[in-house]
Amino acid sequence: MGFKVTRDFTNDKENSIVGYVSEVPRNPLHMYMGVNEENYIYKEGEIKVRLVDDDGGICFHGLVDDFNFSAEFFLDWGMRYAGATTLDLSMDDWRKWGEGMEHPYPSKDGKWVSFMK
Repeated sequence: MGFKVTRDFTNDKENSIVGYVSEVPRNPLHMYMGVNEENYIYKEGEIKVRLVDDDGGICFHGLVDDFNFSAEFFLDWGMRYAGATTLDLSMDDWRKWGEGMEHPYPSKDGKWVSFMK
């Protein structure tokens, strides 16, 4: 239930981390209590998300395995790595998850909704 980075807006091409796949944290302080190591491994999920900083700048686009653990794990990773403060969910995935329900606060372009802060 991990994540994969699909676009990197924080680094130049030389240092880009596109393709980075989540792994078990090396520092035990970054691990969640009661979560086994298998949960940190990306399992080819296709839920589209992006990480945004507090100025509204996009940090990363990625894919997560689920709406709960892996989405939160991606946001926590993005906070430490690039100062991300918000995880947005693609409008298409929001509609699938929300069974067609419209989100009251879509992004200006209508493609994303704020999901976690």
